[in-house]
Amino acid sequence: MNSAERRNAILEIIKDQKQVKIIELSSMLNVSRETIRNDLYEIEQTEGLIKKVYGGAVLDETTKESAYDKRKETNKDAKKQIAKIAADLIEDGDTIYLDYGTTVLNLAEMLTDKKDLTVVTNTLPIINILAECENINLFVPGGVIRRNELSFAGASATRAINDIYVDIGFFGCSGINSKSGITNIFEGEVDFSRKILQQSTNAIILADHTKFGITSYKQVAKFTEVDVIITDKVIDTELRNVMASENKSLKIIESSTRGTE
Repeated sequence: MNSAERRNAILEIIKDQKQVKIIELSSMLNVSRETIRNDLYEIEQTEGLIKKVYGGAVLDETTKESAYDKRKETNKDAKKQIAKIAADLIEDGDTIYLDYGTTVLNLAEMLTDKKDLTVVTNTLPIINILAECENINLFVPGGVIRRNELSFAGASATRAINDIYVDIGFFGCSGINSKSGITNIFEGEVDFSRKILQQSTNAIILADHTKFGITSYKQVAKFTEVDVIITDKVIDTELRNVMASENKSLKIIESSTRGTE
């Protein structure tokens, strides 16, 4: 993990936990405390989203807009392109899982006219979209809510899906890297996603181009564990070759090339 990736991971951890200690970040990211101090200083100066305090840092909550709301507005067109491709893979009568993340939220908005779908999800904005659709059977495992991300996670949520299997699981992520595979930031969500990914007949990753080359805190899946990756731009040749060497059957769909092949 390079310095940019590490600082991105630190910022996401602070956004989630609201406050962190240097000693905890040092252990989590396997770097020295001095490195973490420098990272916190750089984040505070360049991002303006945190405040350094004695022994750590806290989230600067002078803005009331949530991290989730901000991400919804980032790369909106790319996320919609990805979601449209994903929606076309869903057939009436399917049982699907919709993961955490704003790209998957875009997918949920395109499912209201599908017939006899069964949807498993632990994301409150998706629940709100689909709850009134009489043509969709909605299963919500529940758990402990993360208010800043409007999602449910935790051990009780993971236990609730012990015997749940889906035709297609659609998963978001924070990073896709040749060494770390597919990663995300919050441990509770990752544990939940990873379990249901292993119980998905087909596992599909939805990720815009900003996620590539990034490593977040914890691995959701290896390339060998997913079937399709849908993105908006052409993936770097080196990364594509790594993916292909690890999983020869992995299908990559890039919206920027559709209609030109």
